[in-house]
Amino acid sequence: LAECLAVVILFFVKYKQWSLGVTVFTGVFIYIIITIIITRWRQKFREATNKHDNDYHDKATDSIINFETVKYFTAEQFELDRFKESVVRYQKFNSSTQIANSSLNISQQVVLYV
Repeated sequence: LAECLAVVILFFVKYKQWSLGVTVFTGVFIYIIITIIITRWRQKFREATNKHDNDYHDKATDSIINFETVKYFTAEQFELDRFKESVVRYQKFNSSTQIANSSLNISQQVVLYV
């Protein structure tokens, strides 16, 4: 932000282009604000994705380590359903994370091109 302010002052003083300085400052300010807002918004998706990623990996590891116990109690279908549910939740939040990342990239590009 300090560098942006220095560039604006340079445009004012050296080139007498106040409109160009204001345009640069406004563009950078909007870019920063949009980036902060969308990053905070997508943070909840990223946290949920990480949580569900750990959950389905834990269930997979638990099933492999306790293979004999699962077989002994004929709980294969139960473990499979439990694992499937975890993977579906992970995929849902992973998609939301990707959408949020794309939204951030698109909004930043719009600000740069406008």
